[in-house]
Amino acid sequence: MTPALAFDPAKSGYTEIRSDNFKTIPAQWENTWWYQNTDACEQAFIPSSQVPGSNGLTLHIQSLESIPACAGTMHDYSYAHLDAFGTAYSNAYWEASIKTAPKAGTLTAWWLLPQSGAWPPEVDITEVRGDVPKLSYMTNHYSTNNLAQQYYYNSATPLSSGYHTYGVLLDGKTITWFLDGVQQGHAPARTGETGPLFPVLSLYTGDCYDGWAGCPQGSGTKPLTGWSANASVAWVHVWTKTSK
Repeated sequence: MTPALAFDPAKSGYTEIRSDNFKTIPAQWENTWWYQNTDACEQAFIPSSQVPGSNGLTLHIQSLESIPACAGTMHDYSYAHLDAFGTAYSNAYWEASIKTAPKAGTLTAWWLLPQSGAWPPEVDITEVRGDVPKLSYMTNHYSTNNLAQQYYYNSATPLSSGYHTYGVLLDGKTITWFLDGVQQGHAPARTGETGPLFPVLSLYTGDCYDGWAGCPQGSGTKPLTGWSANASVAWVHVWTKTSK
């Protein structure tokens, strides 16, 4: 059996060009999609959703029953979101140190989208569901017909029990996923994945209708009163190629 490959960007001709430790939220990071109007019932606009601090960033989500403006709307739970649209890179390695949310019904995600605003593609560096906290899903969404190539890593312990480094390398030809520096899978780069991509950090509740990531209230029909969940991000680094 061939051992998994380790990756050190500094020893592979890459130079770090971005390092965010989230003691404050850098100006390049935005708390909502560039195309979206303000919605007071979405997590991104609740001040406690994205909280910087000495230990990094906390992504916080909650039930919305205590917010009068949200009563009777479709929003049962808020979400946390930061993206760096406008600060995109090609031929790069992205990595982040993340402690995922432990609660069922949550989805912690670290992913990339093209600066052009097109979809597909979408490169999911990691998605971790709170109901299966030992699995990291790594996916390349490359088709409008929902075609995708996916790998997953099955950890011996819940990924929510500590910080792990989730990384992806796009070198213009291939996509290679890493967890704690060890290669987990690779796939050919598709249309739109060789140009500039920008990063996204998010914590969502699962879709209570399609059920892929679970629902906070399980099979119940009413949102959970007082429910909340957190994920933590210690840092984000981006490296670009400087030599061949």
